[in-house]
Amino acid sequence: MEKKPLLLIVDDDPDIRAILQNILAENHNLLHANDGIEGLGVARKSLPDLIISDVMMPGMDGFEFCASIRSDPFLRRIPILLLTGEHDLGSKLKGLHQRADDYVTKPFHAEEIEARVSNLLEKRRLERELQQRLEEMQNDLALARNVQQQLLPVRIPPLPNAHFETLYRPIAALGGDFFEFVVLPDRLGLFICDVAGHGIPAALVASMVKIVLANVAMDAAGPGDLMVRLNRQMIQSTGERYVTAFYATLDLSTLQMQFASAGHIAPILVRNGALIPLEAHGPLLGAFPKDHWGEEVVALQPRDRVFFYTDGVIDCRNKSEEHFGEERLNSCLLAHQGATARFFLDQLYHEISHFVGDRNFADDITAFVIDLATRKGAVVS
Repeated sequence: MEKKPLLLIVDDDPDIRAILQNILAENHNLLHANDGIEGLGVARKSLPDLIISDVMMPGMDGFEFCASIRSDPFLRRIPILLLTGEHDLGSKLKGLHQRADDYVTKPFHAEEIEARVSNLLEKRRLERELQQRLEEMQNDLALARNVQQQLLPVRIPPLPNAHFETLYRPIAALGGDFFEFVVLPDRLGLFICDVAGHGIPAALVASMVKIVLANVAMDAAGPGDLMVRLNRQMIQSTGERYVTAFYATLDLSTLQMQFASAGHIAPILVRNGALIPLEAHGPLLGAFPKDHWGEEVVALQPRDRVFFYTDGVIDCRNKSEEHFGEERLNSCLLAHQGATARFFLDQLYHEISHFVGDRNFADDITAFVIDLATRKGAVVS
């Protein structure tokens, strides 16, 4: 049997309480209080589903009572129905300003009381249902964020002549950034991507990219061939979810790096005070079928630094809607080129955070650095 809603009637007039008891008792459980102070105590103890309160009461009147309910974190969502005088428009408006949900003028009809109570209870039921769904969504998002964290490399490959550091600061909502280090028989694969959009769909596509990357990286003839294979799977599986990506393979014996891009922002080679974008051209993954992807080659040198990142780094904005931008990023790269990779990434994040201020990031902050030849004597700037 369905449980009856619990109503609290707060009125100093016993005749009014008796009338309401007669109207509502059949379909509701009722509690009574003589004034606002007593009503607060009863409400805190019983947590009713709805409160009916008179406006004119001794001690704490209906407006003060309503304000007290709304300021209590445990009671503030309870619907309040005020009883007001027939021609007292000022009381009605004041009650609504105190965030009462509805009002009934006296003398009232039984049908009107029943209808307004029913409407408010239904509204409260829907609010509770929505709150429950929101809590379930938050739990699902927390689980999805945890899964998304698992996408990132568990460890960075230990290499004798290269050093890696990473930066990943996800936004509150799920994002679509992802990077991976692929240990190949004679090379090291460096992959970074950004799925268009945010939320669970973007995170799911990023998960799929990780799975496909793991399946095709070993067999791919090179970065261009890997992009072709990824693109084929994106078109088949993601609909109109597009992905920017950059993939490079690095021969650590010759320091030759081959790379291909799918509309991704170019990584930056830092060499002796110069910043060299590693540009390659190719469409977004998932945009249209393509059986060939262009590749580029760069000969790296000892003490080179290569900075890979997603556009969340430069697209974040401050209160004036200015972007952090490439100029600030380049200044940070040059200012800390002699520092360790870890120090540089920490400083970059500090500068971005200071620039944004108290605004929330609109996108993930994702980057990683590879330094060729470990910088044992690096000077922290």
